[in-house]
Amino acid sequence: MALEGQAYGRLRLGEQANLLARMTGTGRLYGDGAFDDVALRISTGPELRLGADRLTAEAGATWRWFGGKPYSTTAIAMVNYFHPLDRRSQLRVLAAFGLIDNRRSRLQDGRSETLSLSYERALSGRAGIAITLSGERYDLRDPAYSIRSMPQRLSLCCQTPLHRHSGPRCLHLPADCLQSRSTIVSSLQPARTA
Repeated sequence: MALEGQAYGRLRLGEQANLLARMTGTGRLYGDGAFDDVALRISTGPELRLGADRLTAEAGATWRWFGGKPYSTTAIAMVNYFHPLDRRSQLRVLAAFGLIDNRRSRLQDGRSETLSLSYERALSGRAGIAITLSGERYDLRDPAYSIRSMPQRLSLCCQTPLHRHSGPRCLHLPADCLQSRSTIVSSLQPARTA
């Protein structure tokens, strides 16, 4: 079973600025827990409005467990830029950098770099679709573990608001997600849940 969720909150700092805090969790869970792959990311930073555009800069950490045991910790820094195209769609550019500390093999310590471009479109007030093209690079201590890839992703996402006294928060739950490493997929298929 594949799971993914995100919760975030904003604290207004001024007319054009917020403080953004985000927590993201992912998991691939199997019948035998020895192969479970779970990650948790916590990050925070400023969110600025630049006319109609938005810019966020965040720093934080990602913790990953494999088989229920600590696998890696990654210090992260990322910048997101959002540009609206119309009332229902936007372009998003993401640049991220990470310093990886692999708990099981020092040969897999190193850095990661990601650059992506997404087209996101709202289908309703709580659902949307996104197409993402990205480039990833992992430069690790042992070159045999270093990789470069260009994954593409087509996803359908839903939002569920969580009402709290400190302000609105949202939980993002991918309803369907299909990934392809070499081509953009032209149709959605339900994600496997068992």
